[in-house]
Amino acid sequence: MDHETGHGSGNRHEPRKRGGHFSVDLTKQAQTVFRARTGHEITEDEARGMLDSLTEFFHLLIEWDRRSPDRGDKE
Repeated sequence: MDHETGHGSGNRHEPRKRGGHFSVDLTKQAQTVFRARTGHEITEDEARGMLDSLTEFFHLLIEWDRRSPDRGDKE
């Protein structure tokens, strides 16, 4: 695993394992959603890769928010 990118085997489409893996049910649901959005069949591996990308995107947003200098309670 590349510890800088978090990807395994140098394959950028291989899902990162952040405390587990995506369940079969979640992967199937993702296939259904992404198939409807893209108009073509999505493999389980593609769905896992898409879920991984979404997960990483939200981790990035959370990290940016956490590091934001103006973060604080506005109430």
